[in-house]
Amino acid sequence: MENETKDDMLARHKRELKSLDGEKRSSLKKVKGTAGKGKKGKEAVAAAEAEFTTKEKEMKERHEKELESLSSDAEGTAAEVKEIESTTAAPAAAAEEGENDDEMQNLTPKERKQLKARRKKERQREKELQRQAEIEEELKKAGPSRRDTEIQIMNELYLSPKKLMIQEIPADGHCLYRAVAFQCGGENVDYTSMREFLHVFLPLFLLCCYIFLRRNV
Repeated sequence: MENETKDDMLARHKRELKSLDGEKRSSLKKVKGTAGKGKKGKEAVAAAEAEFTTKEKEMKERHEKELESLSSDAEGTAAEVKEIESTTAAPAAAAEEGENDDEMQNLTPKERKQLKARRKKERQREKELQRQAEIEEELKKAGPSRRDTEIQIMNELYLSPKKLMIQEIPADGHCLYRAVAFQCGGENVDYTSMREFLHVFLPLFLLCCYIFLRRNV
């Protein structure tokens, strides 16, 4: 059958064997009912069983050939796809190699190495940007997250009426210092200065910790 997958074929084989088994049971029951229990009856039953044994063997052989044919077709298709991909990729690779030769022929070995490393980073960056764009597209399709919905409700009910806002702080290991620095003077305050003048910021720092613990413990 055309366009039949391996799973479909195996399911069809199973149905055919089950149908043959049902036909065998029905036929043997009929033979036993008409031939009697004597010698002729036993011979008739044996002949019927032999006939269905042959049919089952032929069916299984046909199934094996169909599976082999399907595997051969799949391998052929995979080989064709691989050949097409290699044929398509070859000119691009050759063009890139030619371009590299033109640019690198006047460079020193060290400069060539640096150029290759830079191009590799550029390709990795392009892949990362493409991946990020795909993620953003998926997020747009998925709609607002639960956190976005909660923040929107908090802004509408509690923060906006009091002219307050939620400030996102990068989670880079210094987020607590950054949060306190932002409270002290917004983005103009460098969080690293808190380490130098800890005695100045320590009371506010402890107050933030206290508020955090009261809200979350």
